Amino acid sequence: MIRRIRARIERLAPTGEGIAHDGGKVVFVDAALPGELVEAEVFEEKARHARAAATMVLEASPARRETDGHAASCGGTDWAHFRLEPAREAKRDLFLETMLRIGRVDPGHFGELPIAGSGLEYRLRNQFHVARATGEARAGFFAKRSHRIVPLDGCEIVSAPTRAAIGRLAAEGALPDGRIETLETVETGPGHALALAAHDGRPIADSAAAVDVLVDSRPFRVSVGSFFQVNRHRIAALFDGVRNAVAASEAKTALDAYAGAGFLSRALVEGGARVTAVEAFPAASADAEVNRSRLGSEGRLDLVTARVEDFLSRSHAPFDVVVADPPREGLKALAAPLAALARRQLIYVSCEPASLARDLGTILAEGFRIESARLEDFFPLTHRVEAVVVLRRD
Repeated sequence: MIRRIRARIERLAPTGEGIAHDGGKVVFVDAALPGELVEAEVFEEKARHARAAATMVLEASPARRETDGHAASCGGTDWAHFRLEPAREAKRDLFLETMLRIGRVDPGHFGELPIAGSGLEYRLRNQFHVARATGEARAGFFAKRSHRIVPLDGCEIVSAPTRAAIGRLAAEGALPDGRIETLETVETGPGHALALAAHDGRPIADSAAAVDVLVDSRPFRVSVGSFFQVNRHRIAALFDGVRNAVAASEAKTALDAYAGAGFLSRALVEGGARVTAVEAFPAASADAEVNRSRLGSEGRLDLVTARVEDFLSRSHAPFDVVVADPPREGLKALAAPLAALARRQLIYVSCEPASLARDLGTILAEGFRIESARLEDFFPLTHRVEAVVVLRRD
C-alpha cells in the first residue's frame, strides 16, 4: 500500500531533494522547495528516513518554476521546478555547507564566491539511453527512479538540432538493430556537426568518430566518449579563468592531471607554462595529440598516456602549477601527492562538492590556502554545480 504524506519542506539536501519530517522520521522529497507545503508519495522507507515524490504542491514557493510533463519526469533535470536565479543561490549555500560539513573548511575562506549563470540547451556531450518497443527505437534520459525513456521532445538542456537529429534517426530506423544500452554524442556549436556512437564505441548512422568543438576561435577535436567540458555557454570562461590564473602566477611549468582532450592544457600553455598533460583514456589522449599539433603547441606541451597514479609513481619532479579536473569521485589518495608536486599553485576544477570538500581538507593541510574560488552553473535545471578553486602554497 502506498503511503501518502503531507509535509512542510524545511530546507534542501545536498542531493537536491527537499527535507521534511513526518512522524519523527526525516523525509527526502523530490521536486519540492523550502517553505512549500506538499502532498507526497513515499517510495522508499528506512528505519530512520524515507524518500518521497511530491505529487501536489499545496503552497508553492516564489522560487518555483512552471514545468511541463517532460521536465517534471526527466531524471536529467531534477531541478526543473526551480527558477534559475534562486537555484544558483541555493547551489552556493549547499556548496558552502558541504565544504564545512565534509571538509571542515570554513566558508569564510571562499570569499564572496560568485556563481555565473548559464543559458539552457547547454550540453555539448550527452549519454542517452536507448530502448526498443514494437520495433521502434527511442533515445533519451531515464525518467526519475525508472528505466523508462523520456523522449527528447521539448528537452531544455539538449540543443534543438541534437533533439531533431536523434528523433530523425529513430524515425528512419537508423539506430542499429539489437540492444543499445547507451548512445553517446558530442557536437559542435555553429553548424551543428554531431558524432554518435554506441556504448562500445561503434559509430552510429555513418557518424564521424569526432567533431571539432570551437572555444572562441580555437578548434578542439573531441571524440565520442572522450572527456570534455559539457557546457557550451561557459566553457570559454573556464578556459580564460585558468589561463589568467596561471599567467598571474608567472608559472614556468605546469602539470595537467586528467587532461582529457587537452582543453585546460591549452589554457596552461597560453598562460605561459611548459605543460605536462597526463591522460589514461587512449581516445582522449589521441585527441590531445591532434589538438597539440593543430594549435601549434608541440614545443610547449608534453603528452603522457597513463593513469595519474602511475605517473606519480615514477615522476616526482615538482611543477610551478598543478591543475586537477578529476572524475566525480575526486582525487582521494592522490590529493596529497599531487599537492606535494605544486610549488606555487594548485587549481582544482570539480563537478562534485562532496569529493572536492574531502580533497580540499587534505590539500590545505599540505600548506596551501584558498586564493580564489568561483562557481559555474554548468548544469542548470539540476542540483549540480562546477567549482574552480585556486590554491596557493603559503
